[in-house]
Amino acid sequence: MSADETQETLSRLEARVTELEVQLELRSETIRELNDVVIRQNKDAERLRRELEALRLRQDAIEKDGPRPATEEPPPPHY
Repeated sequence: MSADETQETLSRLEARVTELEVQLELRSETIRELNDVVIRQNKDAERLRRELEALRLRQDAIEKDGPRPATEEPPPPHY
């Protein structure tokens, strides 16, 4: 293999390595962004779980107290 061929081979290999490094960095950035999304969604899901539990507790309390007598019910808005 001549010096020119060796240099050309090295240049091609360097170009391939550079391209792979660029692709790796792009994928790393995508992974960081996706991780941020997962973290946000996890926080949202946890908040929603807490809200749902609070609603369940309220519903249980309402059901435990039973329905209000009709005399305590306010009249419908069309009256």
